[in-house]
Amino acid sequence: MNQTDNIRYDADHDSISKNAAGENPAGGKSKEELHRIYAILSKNENVPFPENIREEHFQVPFLDHTGTPRTAKGCLYLPESDRPLPLVYFSYYKITRDSFELARCLNEGWAVASPFEKQDHNSELTRDALAANSALLYELRHRPEIDAERIALTGGSAGGYTAMMLSALHLFPCCTTAAGAFANVYFNFRHYAPYLSTFNAPAAMALREEERADLMTLLSHLPIPYGIVFNTCRTPEIDARLDDLDTAAAVTPTMLTDCYSNPLMEQHNTSDILVPVDQITRSFTYEHVSSDLPDDFRIRLSDYPLPEGFSRSFVEQLPEGSFTERLVSLVPEGSVGELPFDEKPFQINIIDEGEPQSHGSHGSDIPKGNLSDLAFLSHYFTQGNADNFLTDGKLRLLLKRCAGLSAALPAHTDEAAEREGIYGSLSVYRKEAAEQLAVYQKNHPGEDIAGRMRVLAEQETELAEAAAFCIEAVEKTGQLKGV
Repeated sequence: MNQTDNIRYDADHDSISKNAAGENPAGGKSKEELHRIYAILSKNENVPFPENIREEHFQVPFLDHTGTPRTAKGCLYLPESDRPLPLVYFSYYKITRDSFELARCLNEGWAVASPFEKQDHNSELTRDALAANSALLYELRHRPEIDAERIALTGGSAGGYTAMMLSALHLFPCCTTAAGAFANVYFNFRHYAPYLSTFNAPAAMALREEERADLMTLLSHLPIPYGIVFNTCRTPEIDARLDDLDTAAAVTPTMLTDCYSNPLMEQHNTSDILVPVDQITRSFTYEHVSSDLPDDFRIRLSDYPLPEGFSRSFVEQLPEGSFTERLVSLVPEGSVGELPFDEKPFQINIIDEGEPQSHGSHGSDIPKGNLSDLAFLSHYFTQGNADNFLTDGKLRLLLKRCAGLSAALPAHTDEAAEREGIYGSLSVYRKEAAEQLAVYQKNHPGEDIAGRMRVLAEQETELAEAAAFCIEAVEKTGQLKGV
């Protein structure tokens, strides 16, 4: 285990309430409420929605993994302003006007955007969703209303996974926050999801066919109700894709810790049954599961035969001294607390809801208030991109995408797409990589990025042409700045 600061942060000093075993979390919930639970979003009941907000729907063409042109739809909320605004981008899931998180961000005077429609591309979690969300961000970064050096990525569950992946794949974010993220997507989908499905199967098979077809009825009878979410984003294609360990590593945040280049906060719940906390850190994993689960319930990384690297938690993969992890108590129901952070690049805040339980999921029925990342976002919006850092892993990843060698964002060379500049074409990826490196050089004039690319090109000859292309953009930026 890497040495770190293990801090218990008490947002309140009350005892922690625990969910009563056997309560039905699906009772009375609508599909919209389940969507909110999966996205780890809170319904807005107390924060006023500001006036003079422009809501704009937009769409961006992109190429899916087969090279087929598709359309990513987005929604942008813009406060009135005579200057470019910081942007909070909610990944994967759409954010709606009744969201607590949306109202708080808009009241800060920040722009907010997200995908607008959950379309088929979002079911391809490790592939087309990354391309679609990247395409939306590419469009937003070039909007005159948006401050391109003050863009924060955020999201929960699959949105947390997507935010972490986008943070690893791109150099432009000034910070990232994620909640309940599938940080080890290989563990979750190739091992834990099949186990959870097997665990739920007897109860599901005992139902009549029409009962299984009704979501609310099915949820009310499953031992682990929210395990059904795996049915929406686990496909035979994902299974086959993750069976190739090189590809699996390219789309698993835990395996990309050398590619992060901006401050990142992950918050997670100890009781989470859908995305076990063990993949984030072992420091606060409860020794036993709740009494409503069997003692031998397989929820830890060590319960499965995982390959090297995939068997380690996210924290265990981070550089020593680069992170702080804390156990955070619940805040009283109806109140709001701010998630703590310090100057280290990685903040791991684990919310203590007790041991894993059958109804634990992201949106458990434990009475609690909201823990907000607003102070973290505000701090890094003030800093802008000044706290970004360019690792060798990120530099290599950008050059690989520029060379058309990315497994996470495969490049396509269709003549029409290249000519039209559609996101996903090799020409756009080349332009994007060079642009991001040039902006980084502008903001970090003392770093010899061109020299580092030359070294990489000598070590990996397949990157030589891409390096030459990006070196030209970086050196032009240096000349303009007098470097």
